[in-house]
Amino acid sequence: MEIAGGTGNQGVKYLITLFFAVFFGISARAETVLVLDASNSMWGEIDQVPKINLAKDAVSGLLDEWDLEQPLGLVAYGHRDARSCGDSELLVQPGASIRALKRATNSIFPLGRTPLTDAMMMASKTLLQDGFTNPNVILLTDGAENCGRDLCAFAEILGDNRPDFRVHVVGFDLNKEERGDLFCLADQTGGLGFIADTPSELRAALHEVRRLIKQRKSKWALGPNTEDITPAGEEALRSLLATHVIPASTLPALTPQVAKAASANAEFDDLNRRAPSRLLQERSRETVAQSLIVTDSLAGATDAEGETIDNASVFSFGSAKVSFQLSLSQDLEPTEVFDRPVWSLYAREGQARGRQILQTRARIPSLELPLGDYFMVLEAEHIRFNYGFTVQDTLPDEHVIPLNLGYLEIHVENQDVLDVLAFRFERGPDNPSLEVEVRGPWSHSILLPEGTYIVQGRMQDRRSTVGPLQIMAGKTTSASVLVQ
Repeated sequence: MEIAGGTGNQGVKYLITLFFAVFFGISARAETVLVLDASNSMWGEIDQVPKINLAKDAVSGLLDEWDLEQPLGLVAYGHRDARSCGDSELLVQPGASIRALKRATNSIFPLGRTPLTDAMMMASKTLLQDGFTNPNVILLTDGAENCGRDLCAFAEILGDNRPDFRVHVVGFDLNKEERGDLFCLADQTGGLGFIADTPSELRAALHEVRRLIKQRKSKWALGPNTEDITPAGEEALRSLLATHVIPASTLPALTPQVAKAASANAEFDDLNRRAPSRLLQERSRETVAQSLIVTDSLAGATDAEGETIDNASVFSFGSAKVSFQLSLSQDLEPTEVFDRPVWSLYAREGQARGRQILQTRARIPSLELPLGDYFMVLEAEHIRFNYGFTVQDTLPDEHVIPLNLGYLEIHVENQDVLDVLAFRFERGPDNPSLEVEVRGPWSHSILLPEGTYIVQGRMQDRRSTVGPLQIMAGKTTSASVLVQ
């Protein structure tokens, strides 16, 4: 197992806090949310045991050791929808019983994607809204964000505006490319990052995170009088600040296994510094920065008149970069389905469509939108699709719209056929409705909604019917038409 301290200013803050906690034994009640990965990749195996089972066992051990005076909550992601990037859920509020936490953990079933940023937003907002002053987040994951959001932008904003937050990351069976994308969370908030490749290392990592959280003191009590620091302690502190790496000799409370890794983490530290995901797009950085109302980190957000806004966070103001892609079904990756789509954006008023805001023919539209509710209407070929969404924070977001369409390949076998029609049994087989009509003595490839169809070829007063045919999202169904 490897362990890495933060490399930036937040890392220095954390090291100072850890130094005082270890050498002076000062602590305060800490409030924590555990964020648990329930994406489909957690079914991967280590020594023929699914990672989700190993993670549940390790979390159970963590809960057995947890101090009941330290409130703990649970957030999971990827456990309800195989394709959704909005699948994050607060399963247990901080302060619940250990029994409730274990029951919720055991109920998790890995299924979907990795919306890490949304899950971290949910965890941090839970702690913000409850007014906690010593908040911590533990992230246990086996992979990086894959829903198009900028996790490092979130970490930077959280670290800059809530210096009392600590995020500790436990990466389970990670590859090297994913480490930099994840450990910017710890780096920007002064937490620690652990790399666990085996079940025993995972248990040890969670054990050390628990100890660090328990030892942590509130940021408002930082910095005992320097007159109380012994010469040996002063020298150790100077070493900490000079290297930004936790020397094993200054961590008598850590296990020998972790302390040894701490003294040899230079390679990881360098990787963390060079991670491409930490170099934010300048435009994205400006957009996020301009959207913030900088306030005292305990006072909450205020409006233009200086009035406090209840339950607000630093992510609740300004505009966000929002982009859209299409997929034929929830089980398929995004693709450019249409050559000439028309996107129309409307304000949403309840369930009704309000004023039109803009229209674009971009294949993959990317917009700057203020917070609010919207409808995006897609028109292409014979397809019209309505998609409702909400911009609820200022971080970049990507929407993948599942159209639930399938291809109907129509092969015309005689060149005299002039009309080919596809009827859908939307109201039952006795009352089919015309879905699409194409003309010409040639074959066609048509996108159609899921359902049961008949295909009819017409030539003067003659016609031929094929079907019923089942159209399935993301699949191709063939029909041969011969009019005699």
